[in-house]
Amino acid sequence: MPLIRAGTSFLFEDAWPIWLKAAGVESLQPEVDPLTFEYALPAVEAAAFGLGVALGRSPFVDDDLKSGRLVRPFEQSVGTGLAYYVVSPLELASRPKVRMFRNWILDQFSTVEVR
Repeated sequence: MPLIRAGTSFLFEDAWPIWLKAAGVESLQPEVDPLTFEYALPAVEAAAFGLGVALGRSPFVDDDLKSGRLVRPFEQSVGTGLAYYVVSPLELASRPKVRMFRNWILDQFSTVEVR
């Protein structure tokens, strides 16, 4: 299957070299140029349509894996070292609306499986 690349903007590097190194197959050279997308969502959609194999971040593909829309061909998983932060100016942090939003965000992510 062709490789599908995503996140090739200045914000994110291509994750394939990182994953291939962790899987011990750094020397893999695709026979064809990979499909390349700026963002992960179209890459995952392309994989779901059978156009190739994409890498996806667990929180964004778990539902598709559970439903069978996507399958995980390998068990290899690699941490990104990336994180999300809720930030606000210190003087606004104690406002009820800010606290309520912060608590809601934390509640939403409490159900995310971290790998």
